[in-house]
Amino acid sequence: MKTQTMTVEEFRRAELLAMSEDQFQRKVIARSIELGWEVAHFRASRTAHGWRTACQGTAKGFPDLILLRHGIQVIAEIKAEGGKITPEQRRWLGAFSKVPGAIVCVWRPSDWQHIEEVLTDA
Repeated sequence: MKTQTMTVEEFRRAELLAMSEDQFQRKVIARSIELGWEVAHFRASRTAHGWRTACQGTAKGFPDLILLRHGIQVIAEIKAEGGKITPEQRRWLGAFSKVPGAIVCVWRPSDWQHIEEVLTDA
């Protein structure tokens, strides 16, 4: 029987691509904090009426992460590799993209190298 081997880089990439959205988001948050970013993420909590995120207004679809460092603002929607953007998320990302200087991203595990570049270069 023939055994297939992977390089460390191939293994890390496969590990990234297999991450759930929550696992991937935790990885992005941890790396952002390591690099000195202020990070905001608003988590849903369980209520008598199901999972809810306490907010008002037109908040449905609000991006997953807001990152700030050195006057730079990054707005990131986090998705698992096959995750889809909802119309509400698309609306918010479009609104943020009109803010001068804002970096607006949809990040998936396959984008890790680009994410590293944004987090270290911005």
